[in-house]
Amino acid sequence: MISDGDCKNHASVVELKPYGDIDIAKEDCVGHVQKRMGRRLRDLKNMYKGRKLEDGKTIGGRDCLTDTKIDLFQKYYGKAIRSHKQNKEGMRRAIWAILYHSASSDENPQHDYCPEGETSWCGWQRDQAKGTDSYQHKSPLAPAVVEVIKSTFEALSADDLLDRCLEGANQNQNESLNSVVWGLCPKDSFVGLSSV
Repeated sequence: MISDGDCKNHASVVELKPYGDIDIAKEDCVGHVQKRMGRRLRDLKNMYKGRKLEDGKTIGGRDCLTDTKIDLFQKYYGKAIRSHKQNKEGMRRAIWAILYHSASSDENPQHDYCPEGETSWCGWQRDQAKGTDSYQHKSPLAPAVVEVIKSTFEALSADDLLDRCLEGANQNQNESLNSVVWGLCPKDSFVGLSSV
């Protein structure tokens, strides 16, 4: 059963036992899981709004958690899951690479989780593979911000969540069909039996 994260639906289906004693495994829709990254980071940003972090700066602004950076994290998080189907450790490494690559600087490169080799998406790792030193880090995420958002990356790289994402499944087809059905037979207005 592919789910959008709603525990009640899965529990209801398990209770109904539509297939007898066959277990019904729950898989999470990667699109819905991906949105959790954005939502949690935006919630953190709102929670820390106006508060000073340990470096004396706020969570928003230059080298901090901007809406653009949150959108990128959310996009890369979804890509990390989709590009490592059936490979939980690969997913986890790719998720942590998002955070540490963003926090890296010329003085403190943190590319241990980035893929190695000349074809890596990480410019620092490409440099290492070629034996060159031309990669220049752009403005890194402030260490105080990294400490605040690290718990989000821990929660969203947990074993139980990644286990439910191993197939890389999504609900896009279901939602598309539902949209067509509700367009023909809306919930909020009466329709006759023949339309139903």
